[in-house]
Amino acid sequence: TPPLAPPTLCMEFGANDSPLAGTEGTEVTPTKIRSRLTAETDNNVTLNVETSKSDSDKTTVYARGELQLGILIEQMRREGFEMVISPPKIVTKIDESDGKTELEPFEEVTV
Repeated sequence: TPPLAPPTLCMEFGANDSPLAGTEGTEVTPTKIRSRLTAETDNNVTLNVETSKSDSDKTTVYARGELQLGILIEQMRREGFEMVISPPKIVTKIDESDGKTELEPFEEVTV
């Protein structure tokens, strides 16, 4: 089997803190959201989940693309989760050869 490609996008998931929180979903706590996301990693090995560095109540999910994250969000919404989600951010890494250059992921396609 070929090795898994590294994640290219990340999003932060958190509990809905708007004035209308709790009106559409039944699962509204950060703990339940985090446990659901962690359980998803058992079935979906391409997802990585960790506690957010900026806010301990939020969970950062690393995935391979927008479609994968969109499907996860829709599944959770249908299961009764009510959450806020950050816009997707590109996962970058530092070039090992010079230690300065920031690299973005890309895919090569041959048609």
